[in-house]
Amino acid sequence: MKTSIQKRIAVAGAILTLSVFAAANAHLLVRAFSSQPACVVVKDAGKVAMHAC
Repeated sequence: MKTSIQKRIAVAGAILTLSVFAAANAHLLVRAFSSQPACVVVKDAGKVAMHAC
């Protein structure tokens, strides 16, 4: 196998790995913000936020 083909495969693998990592982090952020709606700041709520937030 030529070295140029090996380099292309290595670069494609690195890009794929970084894409999967970024997608997983984006998914975790979306799930984190959507799973705890009680921690959202509400104007004129009159009570202190829970410690779990």
